[in-house]
Amino acid sequence: MRVVVEMFGFLLPHVTNRTAELDVPEGITVGEVVRRLGIGEQHPWTASLEGKLVDPGLVLVAGAHILVFPPIAGGCLVQTSFHERSTDGPRC
Repeated sequence: MRVVVEMFGFLLPHVTNRTAELDVPEGITVGEVVRRLGIGEQHPWTASLEGKLVDPGLVLVAGAHILVFPPIAGGCLVQTSFHERSTDGPRC
């Protein structure tokens, strides 16, 4: 089956093309596909499928298009209007 993988961020230097189309066996997981592209355990990553974060153990289906990028981190910022921000700290 065929899947498409797009890489972003610091993962780009580890692949030859930002987007790769791969022929993979049925039953392959997101994590297995990422390892096939040369991204090892020493490089943390996150993946999404159809706009949702997915687990590395998710089994892919034919035609899947996954995005692989550095882990997401951060907090929250309350913005009360376009030009004004809350001064009493973040609230989530």
